[in-house]
Amino acid sequence: MPPLTGFPVSALEAPLLLRLPSQPRALVLIAHPDIPSRSDAGHAFVADVLNAHRYATLAFSLLTADEQASQATSPGMVQSKLRVRAMFDSLAARPEVRDMPLALIGIGEAAQGCAAAAARLKLPRLTSLVLLDGRADQVPHHLVRLNVPTLFVLGRADARRQALQRAATRDMVARHRTEVLRQRTEPRPARGALEAFACAAVAWLDDNLGVQRQVAGSAAGGHRPSSSPSIAPSEDQREPQR
Repeated sequence: MPPLTGFPVSALEAPLLLRLPSQPRALVLIAHPDIPSRSDAGHAFVADVLNAHRYATLAFSLLTADEQASQATSPGMVQSKLRVRAMFDSLAARPEVRDMPLALIGIGEAAQGCAAAAARLKLPRLTSLVLLDGRADQVPHHLVRLNVPTLFVLGRADARRQALQRAATRDMVARHRTEVLRQRTEPRPARGALEAFACAAVAWLDDNLGVQRQVAGSAAGGHRPSSSPSIAPSEDQREPQR
């Protein structure tokens, strides 16, 4: 697919939030649903954790400043996925990051657009996808088309929400996992929620950068990464140790 030249990518990322740790292993693009989410101190902490593990981060909002000022709530699914793709295309002009493996994190309402972009628009060099509270049950038609390892992270979720999540991911062919935190993440994250999310994201990225290298190295043997469709319970749902 050719680059999307008509959309002003700078409108999504100003002020620029590119963080480059020493000897980064990959670049993680973090899509936020709006500018306040991108500027939130808790989400900046998530980027700090990723940077500490040698992941460069680029945070951007799917809403422009003008849209935010006009109190727009969402650019819509089509525009969201196109804007995610535009951000990926823009990396070709950045020599410091253009050859890095890429991962994508979608936060809240941005998660569905990230899933749609990853499924439909062939995002270049994408090695992993992480979705926080993305309501996967609303976009199962995109999930079945994903071909990258995908981690779904839910804040404290009741049995009905977990059942909807299982149903939405049941037919996925990509390696995937759903992790349920013990803390709530919406409408405002509870204490410890974003710390738990950051740890889950780092562990997933660490594992799946390795998976991508294995797949590349074993392609001649026809090996394929396994799928992990299970939902990991929160700590307070696990059996007590005896």
